[in-house]
Amino acid sequence: MSFLEFSVQVSTAAKAKADLAVMKPEEKNLYGGQRLIARYGCYGCHNVPGFETAQPIGTELTEAAAS
Repeated sequence: MSFLEFSVQVSTAAKAKADLAVMKPEEKNLYGGQRLIARYGCYGCHNVPGFETAQPIGTELTEAAAS
């Protein structure tokens, strides 16, 4: 997904385009990375700084096979 596609999910297209116009490439990469981590739930299995309090995206399966 592009920056614009991520931004439109939480804002209007006009606002997303305006934000994109003033962001540096590093800021775009950071924003895109954060959105990808959140979308795919990488923090569920990995320790990702900034996502310590994020809710898991799926069901806890640690003890599912134990019963």
